[in-house]
Amino acid sequence: MATLLGLTTRVGSVESASPTTPPAIQVVITNFATATNVVQVTVTNYVSLTNQEASVIRRPAGRTNSALPALNWVPPEDQFDWVQLKSGEWLKGKIKAMQKRELEYDSEEMELQTFDWKDIRQLRSPHINDLLYGESQAVSGPIAITPEQVRVGGSEPRSFARSELQSITPGGAKERNRWSGKLSLGLSPSSGKTKTVDYNASASLQHRTPDARLRLDYLGNLSSVNNVDSANNNRASVEFDYWLSRWLYLVMPYTE
Repeated sequence: MATLLGLTTRVGSVESASPTTPPAIQVVITNFATATNVVQVTVTNYVSLTNQEASVIRRPAGRTNSALPALNWVPPEDQFDWVQLKSGEWLKGKIKAMQKRELEYDSEEMELQTFDWKDIRQLRSPHINDLLYGESQAVSGPIAITPEQVRVGGSEPRSFARSELQSITPGGAKERNRWSGKLSLGLSPSSGKTKTVDYNASASLQHRTPDARLRLDYLGNLSSVNNVDSANNNRASVEFDYWLSRWLYLVMPYTE
């Protein structure tokens, strides 16, 4: 219960305008305000939860803990290499290589990506791939990899435990299938009181086989001011790696 009593008083006066005017009249105004509020609120809630219901309520909005898709579901048979992450998501694109326990993969949407091999749940490729497994055993053909097993198709189908897999590289009869790389060129001219031109170029090439990798890199920068060279930088490097086992590889003399 709340009671409010207010008293407001204002006093004013009016003076006469001349000696003959009646004396000043005083005005007193008094205001009284009374407010009484009675508020009574009673709230009673009864909630009964089982363990299953409680787990659902604690889950953040917008998230679900759905189970991984069954392994018997496979992507469509097309020209893409399909990769399934350990989260259950499928990506389509092209396998570059799996070496040093890392998968280089050119995704249709995310472009070139590198994944730890332990983060790959499944892999499907209809193309000819060269594989190295066990004690330096080699095999070629289309591949289907599950969390436990590697199956290789072709004229002589073969299967082995995934834990024995050492490397995967693109195969086939054509040597160009073993090469990959990228090249970029840049030109930046400007004019005014002085005329400057900047050139830059970079290239990276790799040749892969199941037990070796050759890498060639080049980086060049050229600049000129008023047709006079002001900078000329070129750098090239060569690296050759040779795998002795799944966990050990040898870096041959590195040159730069």
